Parts: sequence; C-alpha cells; structure tokens
Amino acid sequence: MKFKPLDVLFSPTADCNLSCRHCQSEKSKQTLSITRAETFLESCRKVGVKRIGFTGGEPFLFPKFLYRIVRRGIELGFFFGRLMTNGVWFRNKNQLNSVLLKLYDCGYDGSICVSVDAFHKSNLNNIALFIKTALKIWGRGDLISLASVRGADDAETLKILRRLALKLNAKLKVYSSRVMSIKGDYFFIPISFIYLSPVGRASNIKNPWDGKWFKEDFCAGPGNVFMVMPDGLVKPCCGYAGHNELLTVGDINCDNAARILKNIKSNFFTRAIFTRGLTGIRKSMEKKRVKFISKTSDHCFFCNFLLERIPPRLLKQILTE
Repeated sequence: MKFKPLDVLFSPTADCNLSCRHCQSEKSKQTLSITRAETFLESCRKVGVKRIGFTGGEPFLFPKFLYRIVRRGIELGFFFGRLMTNGVWFRNKNQLNSVLLKLYDCGYDGSICVSVDAFHKSNLNNIALFIKTALKIWGRGDLISLASVRGADDAETLKILRRLALKLNAKLKVYSSRVMSIKGDYFFIPISFIYLSPVGRASNIKNPWDGKWFKEDFCAGPGNVFMVMPDGLVKPCCGYAGHNELLTVGDINCDNAARILKNIKSNFFTRAIFTRGLTGIRKSMEKKRVKFISKTSDHCFFCNFLLERIPPRLLKQILTE
C-alpha cells in the first residue's frame, strides 16, 4: 500500500477573513482542540510522521493553536513544513508584528506560504507588509513562498504578481508558464501554482474534461498526509474531495495515528487509491462499462467526480470484486 504519511497538516480553524469565489471550505467559528491535537501529535511520532504543517481556514486567526503546537512539536522532535496564509488577516501593523514575533519566539522555523492570485483579491499593500515584516523577524531570505491558483483569470494573476514584486522592490522572474519567482536583494520567493479543480462554487469556471487522462502518482501531491480538520476529522489528503465521508479516515477525538492507518487500509476507497491508484480505479470501472464524459488531466477532480457522481454501493461493488 502506497500510503506512508510523513506530514500531519492541522487546520486550526474553519474561520477566514476572505470569501474567495473558488474556495470549497465552509467558513465557521469552529476551532480544533489544542489538547487533542497535542495528543494526536504524540501518536503521529510513533508511526513515523516527521513534519508539521498548518493550513486553513486562516490559521493566523487562531494563533494560540500555532504557538502551542509549535512548542510541542519541537519537544517531540518534529520538523516544520509550510504554514499557509492569505497574508491579510491582521487588523494593524502592531498586531501583525506581535503575532509573528511570538511565533518566531516559539521556535517555528518552517516556511510561510502566502496565497496570491486573482481569486483572493487581497490588498497587495497588506500582503507586502506581511512579507516584509516576516522577512525582518526571521532574518531569512528563503522564508516566504507564494501559491497561486491557475486555470482561470491567469492574465490577471500575472499582473497581480508583477505589482506585488514592485511593492517589494523586487522583480518577477518568469522562467516558464509554470515556473516563476520574485527575487529581491536579500530574498528569493518561489511561486508554486495550484491548478484549479472546477468543483463546488468553481464548477462553472472551466471545463474539467480536457481530453487527456492525469498522470498517476498515487495522490503523492495532495495525499499521503494526515489532514486534521477543525472538527477533528482526519483525511488522507488535502484535496478538494476531502469533504466526502468516504475520505474521512478517523477522528483525533477518539483515534490515534496507528488506528487511522488501519482505517485507511480497511476503507475500500482509500485502500484502492493507495494500491491501484486512481488510474487503476478508472480501468476497473471501464471494465464494468462505466462511461465517463471524457478524459480529465485533473486527478483531484476525477476523485471528486467518483465520490459525488457514482453511487457508493456501485463504487464499492466494483472496487471490492
């Protein structure tokens, strides 16, 4: 089975100060239990998880969680991956400085990834202030990265990235349509592109059936992680389809990491994903004369399509025969 989580991703809160038109997350004031997260973290260490990451909602809206988990993570010997943020969550410069300085003092030494694109419509002055403040506090030129959604409004996103570079007294470097960065005198900010999956509120933005099948990677991109949601439910990936019940593999309120690994193996759908892959699932369905609208290069979309459009009983029948 090709599921070996090296990362645990915590979503401390379902709250967010933005309302992006492509976002699939349902906003609420729900927050993840700090004590439960600490206990789960201890069990993650026992099964070989190495890194901690944070995502949202907007994680900086629950900074107490970040401080406690960073401290406990250091005590347990974890590394830190990425902390995802929209970069415009703060009320004023004093609050921004205070929160970032405390996070630094807690020992966070991972990277901070800021979402910047045409969908977020964020105030670029505030994003620039966030980046400059973080770079100053950490004193690291490799601290910041950017994540941009691609697949719609790409020309506008490129304009936004150019304007942000100017506000940072830097230059946008375009190596190809997929490889870009912002380079300043003392910092280098790589830009990663997240390709839009047209599901939910984004379903009408583009045609996902583009005539070619995705390249199989056994969900190595968004998957092979413990994704802990604000309510404590655990998913094996951070993809768009994670809201579906079949991708719920545990609950940190009652399960430890070892138990969740067993759940993933006993769940017929996740077992198929991490043994056959989505390509193997597709071929099994085609043998049963299940027809698809076309082909899609977006494996997250295909996963969501299976969970939303194929009756669970039929899906289970095909994948367990």
